Amino acid sequence: MINIVCLRSFCTLVEITHFTRTAEKLNMTQSGVSQHIRKLEDYLGCPLLIRHGKRFTLTDAGENLYREGLQVINALSEIEVRMGANPTHDGVVRIASPGSMGPSFTVIYSQCNNNIPSLLLIIALPLTRPLKN
Repeated sequence: MINIVCLRSFCTLVEITHFTRTAEKLNMTQSGVSQHIRKLEDYLGCPLLIRHGKRFTLTDAGENLYREGLQVINALSEIEVRMGANPTHDGVVRIASPGSMGPSFTVIYSQCNNNIPSLLLIIALPLTRPLKN
């Protein structure tokens, strides 16, 4: 199976047309981008780029991979957006802990309450009601 991270690097490189700028956009090194391209070429058994110094052109295989790969990446991006519409940080979390942890939970409770309002955090310490299913 084609590595999606390598495929994303390849498609980004084709769009930006510059190894160093691609690396900057992807928060990686230029050699990391080159390695991703090499891994794809090794996996597919054919060259994807014809290098001309710091420039390159796509081979027929490279053009095909870019066209098909872009569709895959766009489909994955759409899935990520749709899944974001149904947040996973939703529901109830119940925590039981010894009383000595109480002060730590004050910070956690405050952060959860401020950052994830759809999450209900119930903390049971000694001398509080027991947790119910």
